[in-house]
Amino acid sequence: MKSITMQRFWSRLLLIVASLVSASLHAQQDDAAGSSFADDLVEGTRLHAALETGVNYTDNFFYARNTSNDERATGLIVQPEALLTHVVPRFKFFGGANGEFAWFDLPGNVDDYIDHEFKLGSEWQPAFRHRFAFTSGIKNDHNPFGTERTENTALEDREIDEWQQTLANVSYHYGLPSDRYNLELRAGGQNKEYSNNREVTQYLDYEIASAQIFGFYNIGPKTSVYATVAAQRSYYEEIAPGAFDRGANTVRYLLGGRWLATGKTSGDIVLGYVTRNANDPDRDEFRRLDWQAEITWAPRPVREFKLTTGRRSQESFLNTVDFIDNRYAGITWSEQWTARLQTQLGGRYVESAFIGSTRVDDTVGYKLSGEFRVTQYLKLLGHVSNDQRDSDVNFANYDRLYAYLGARYAR
Repeated sequence: MKSITMQRFWSRLLLIVASLVSASLHAQQDDAAGSSFADDLVEGTRLHAALETGVNYTDNFFYARNTSNDERATGLIVQPEALLTHVVPRFKFFGGANGEFAWFDLPGNVDDYIDHEFKLGSEWQPAFRHRFAFTSGIKNDHNPFGTERTENTALEDREIDEWQQTLANVSYHYGLPSDRYNLELRAGGQNKEYSNNREVTQYLDYEIASAQIFGFYNIGPKTSVYATVAAQRSYYEEIAPGAFDRGANTVRYLLGGRWLATGKTSGDIVLGYVTRNANDPDRDEFRRLDWQAEITWAPRPVREFKLTTGRRSQESFLNTVDFIDNRYAGITWSEQWTARLQTQLGGRYVESAFIGSTRVDDTVGYKLSGEFRVTQYLKLLGHVSNDQRDSDVNFANYDRLYAYLGARYAR
């Protein structure tokens, strides 16, 4: 069975490589001719398309907690995408689709997947300082086996959890970047519903409605302050037997500033407060300091360092946990070595507290990525990363190496 799987895997890989070589030759001819696939189809309408394919490897495919259960795997990933835009005075429309298809050299096809996403949006500017926007999307994705609900499930029972997420958002913006003040109102909703393993995943389905008001005031050419109030309501239709309602009302109050200290240093920092009141009256109220910060330092035009930190909440995949409170910090170094070659090195730390239980996960990750532009339309890319998680519950611990090497053709 393993040899048949490997033969099928390598035959697919050779077919993809041959396609990329052909695309590269055509791209070089197009470069010389100066043609562009994204030229207007009709006045104001453009079609952008891309195809990325690559090979990945991991030494711990199922996020196992000890090395004796590690499963090494190599995969082939294909990612097509297309975006159609139409721009006329005062109006912009876009519609797009993308997908990800993956095959792995593991017995059977239970771990292979096909994910895809469709998005649609528009923007209307009836007057100079007034702008309305609408975005929507449908996304079909999955949770890899060994993560979230299946993080403590036996391999013989493995099956990835597949889900669909739909969302829609509207916004109104008043003002221009050069104005003394700007105002933005946002509202939206999303729904996440699992499509398989319904006997257990039905309790993970949820809906979220949100609204936000954002005010922005320019103190000077390099300094501005802003304030925002964001409210969110989460709702779970199905409650597991013996569990509680994990739905809640969350409100964030934030006040921050944005500044360009020098031509090399800039920052964006907000501080505030977050409250979360559960629908279940027996659950405790959550009140904490809230923050987000991003500081960028570019000592040279080709070099940039970025520091980020903040707090964000996540809906829980455990019926006995209210939600997951994530506090994170990270740093990245980006370097443009030549006109064709650029790299990025980064590290991050995330502390995940499972509110309503004693579980706390500490995750440390490192990632090195690079990109080499072969032609105007074709580039080679790759990355290698390592994630280590240390949890209060032993089954959630893991150490995972991941590597990817691929090529992207975009027009």
